Amino acid sequence: MSASKRTSPLPLNERFASRAQYFAPSPIRAVFEMEMNPDVISLAGGNPELTHLPWEEITRISNEVVTQHGLSAFQYGTTVGQPELIDEIQKIMALEGIESVPEDILVTSGSQMSLDLVAKLFLNPGDTVLAAAPSYSGALNVFAGMQAHVAQLEGDDEGITIDVIEAAIAHAQATGSDIKLLYVVPNFANPSGVVMSYRRRMDIVKLCREHDIIIVEDNPYGLINFGVDLPPALRTLDPDNVIYLGSLSKIFAPGIRIGWTDAPAMVHASLVPAAEASAICPSPLSQSIAAKYLREVDWHSVLAANVDMYHRRAQALDAALQEYLPAGCKWVTPTGAFFIWVELPENIDASSGLLDEAMDEGILYIPGTAFFLDGRGHNALRLSYSQADEDTLREAARRLGALLHRANRVIDL
Repeated sequence: MSASKRTSPLPLNERFASRAQYFAPSPIRAVFEMEMNPDVISLAGGNPELTHLPWEEITRISNEVVTQHGLSAFQYGTTVGQPELIDEIQKIMALEGIESVPEDILVTSGSQMSLDLVAKLFLNPGDTVLAAAPSYSGALNVFAGMQAHVAQLEGDDEGITIDVIEAAIAHAQATGSDIKLLYVVPNFANPSGVVMSYRRRMDIVKLCREHDIIIVEDNPYGLINFGVDLPPALRTLDPDNVIYLGSLSKIFAPGIRIGWTDAPAMVHASLVPAAEASAICPSPLSQSIAAKYLREVDWHSVLAANVDMYHRRAQALDAALQEYLPAGCKWVTPTGAFFIWVELPENIDASSGLLDEAMDEGILYIPGTAFFLDGRGHNALRLSYSQADEDTLREAARRLGALLHRANRVIDL
């Protein structure tokens, strides 16, 4: 049947699985097209700065992969990943004190795929996942898509507090829900920027062991560190009960689509066939380029220069917010990663008219509601400083401050 004869679409959505209703568009991805507008200052997406990558070296590496290894790079590969890349991944984890064995590592097409595989492996409809309030929206959407209940728990400047975890456990026991996973970003959490303390990590590891809760440790930002001493990884503290997720997106490039899991042997053994069913194999071409880049380029120096740049940008935005934002706004000076989480006065809603006004003024941010599943976060927003220079960040803060001052005055009338 030609397209011209189609008079009305069939209601195929009526045949969707019940879980389809939980696959909501990401509010972060929704602004991606707007970010492409050169007249817009985007403080929305957590994109790494790529302009300072060694492009001549990357071009050489890519050409050599194609000309010397094209037949294998463009062919199907193993599900677990190329040994040469796994060797480099182990070196990356070792930089943060994580000892690993190659047999426990599974290369994936980005850390988001790793999250999806873990959720598929562990979650039944109605199971509970514990996560921070706020939490990375991509993880929340994965868990919701598996029809799990996500209990987002309040924390302090050391991470999720033990008393709220204990309360969640008691509630689950009372209601007959099975808490399967605790999802955490312990280093420079997205979006809050919190670094989980050593004591808190130890307490969480102990508590999760006692209650058969598996910890999912997501660590995309650990090497985007502005000079703080990070506690040991949860995977190091309890390797038998922690599934570690890593990524090259922030330390190399997101377009290469390389992530990995480092999991206990029994979990790894089931993640592999799940990955095969999902994607057959991660891209051999991407893996070959990534392994060669990590092996032949002084990427540590490239990353160090970028981290210095991110630090300067974080300082510039922090100073500008202090100058321009009205009283009652609260945030923590970032010590790593890409974000500042700003809490506004309770009476200012960052998710509705203010966001529209900000876009009219040529600035983008992510409203706090994107990092909750239950409607919280209306008076908060996430600002990313990773892709704008210092002068641009200052101008963005000036515009945002003007909007917030106006919002305060309107509410006071």
